[in-house]
Amino acid sequence: MAWPARPPMPALHKVTATEMAAVLDEIERLGTQLWKRKPTDQIVNNSSALVNDSSLFLSLLAGKDYRVGALIFHISGTVPDIQMQWTLSGGGGMVSGGQGQVGTYQNQYNTGGITVYDGIASNMVTVFDGTLVTAAAGTLQLKWAQITPTVSDTKVLANSHVWAEQMT
Repeated sequence: MAWPARPPMPALHKVTATEMAAVLDEIERLGTQLWKRKPTDQIVNNSSALVNDSSLFLSLLAGKDYRVGALIFHISGTVPDIQMQWTLSGGGGMVSGGQGQVGTYQNQYNTGGITVYDGIASNMVTVFDGTLVTAAAGTLQLKWAQITPTVSDTKVLANSHVWAEQMT
């Protein structure tokens, strides 16, 4: 049995400056999309002090506009409640909108930049969507805690995620 003939090698293509610029633009565009997934559950109990989430944070560049979003899966125990806050080191401003929940809850309100959910809070997902402008390079960080300290666990669950897309 004879091996098939090898196809002829194509002629080498010299990459033009325009083609290279397009490739570099695409690489830069792809580099402006950030995404982070929480690999494991995180538990807070007996504390109402906001703590940094161990996974849900992103490093952002200075002087840029971003569209940001997050899906936060969370559950609480016998005294179900959770409070969440986004912080941005390095300064800047954030406008969030489109906050919503899937599950059962009784009250949601915003006070001093902290979004508070109280009442029944089992098997919840909180959706954040917004824009922010960075003054200096810094970190967008989710902080959260119980509202009423209790020994019952409040958890932010694995597979929660945060993302940011650079707009400028």
